[in-house]
Amino acid sequence: MTTKTRSAKGAIVDFDLLKIKAQIAAAPPTTDVKKREDFIDKKLRRRVKRNKKKIVEEIKNTDKKEEE
Repeated sequence: MTTKTRSAKGAIVDFDLLKIKAQIAAAPPTTDVKKREDFIDKKLRRRVKRNKKKIVEEIKNTDKKEEE
C-alpha cells in the first residue's frame, strides 16, 4: 500500500515513490555511466580552459587599449 498524503499546498505526495527514487539516486553508477560522465567532464574542462584563454587575451587587449 502506498502512502500518499496531501501537502500544505494541496499537492499529492507519494512517500514510497520518493523513497525508491532516493535509493536509485544513491546506487553506485555502472561502468558505462562512469565512462560517460568522465567523457563529459573532460569536454567541459577543455571548454573552460579555452574560455579562460579567451578572457585573459581580451583583458590584455583592453589593458593595451587603455594605455594608449
